[in-house]
Amino acid sequence: EDEVQVLVNQVVGLFAHLKDKDIFLDIYKSALSRRLLNKLSVSNDAEDCFITKLKVECGQQAIQKLASMFTDMALSDQLQEEYMRASHHGSPGGVTHEVRVLQTNAWPEKADDAPVVPCPEMLACIKAYENFYHNKHNGRKLRWIYNMGHLEIKCYGLSRQHLLVVSTYPSLAL
Repeated sequence: EDEVQVLVNQVVGLFAHLKDKDIFLDIYKSALSRRLLNKLSVSNDAEDCFITKLKVECGQQAIQKLASMFTDMALSDQLQEEYMRASHHGSPGGVTHEVRVLQTNAWPEKADDAPVVPCPEMLACIKAYENFYHNKHNGRKLRWIYNMGHLEIKCYGLSRQHLLVVSTYPSLAL
């Protein structure tokens, strides 16, 4: 914990001397989004500490979207917990899935507008989550962004079981 604090202080000290702070913030936002969505962040407290120190250096406006990303993740965790209490326990048709509801303007990744035809199993998950979400939030629209997702697929066709971790697009071919 102390090592993390020292590192955060060093990075913020370096940040204070940067000329193009907006470029650093864009790169940090992209890396943070990947860490949050893939659950790769070592410590949310360290991320929060870093963002707080960035706020001191460059103001609330500059880090607004970073803070919104954490809010989205917290709200998505709450929604996911409620969804898991549904009659299918978050696994319609036996397919366990996790959905993240994100604000469009807070996240750096943009939706790929390529037409996607989900497989029947994925479509059942989509419909189950949409029903859950629309019962909770009337009038809001969900947009499925397939290029930000990934799947874990168990493969039984070989001599032993394998777990394939693939992005959404290749999974549709499997």
